[in-house]
Amino acid sequence: MDIIAAIAERRSTRDFTAQTVDDETIRRLIDAAVLAPSASNGQPWTFTVVRDQALLDRISAAAKSHLLRPCRPVPSTTVAGRVSPTRVSSSSTTPRH
Repeated sequence: MDIIAAIAERRSTRDFTAQTVDDETIRRLIDAAVLAPSASNGQPWTFTVVRDQALLDRISAAAKSHLLRPCRPVPSTTVAGRVSPTRVSSSSTTPRH
């Protein structure tokens, strides 16, 4: 497959069926996933297969609430009519997120 076509035609799916995925397919997908590149070849892979729908619903709700929590605004400055983020010193005592 052409790499540009693969990237351009990629889609996210958020509409799933209740059909279970067999163990062999899951193993093949994980084996393929670990072939993906990682920063500095760190390969920080961790996979968890969740088959219990109630547990999956709880994990999903917790992840969504974490992602949607309010973020601290980034201060900005205006330079020559353009807004740009203010640099934060590495010695700052303000916690970063």
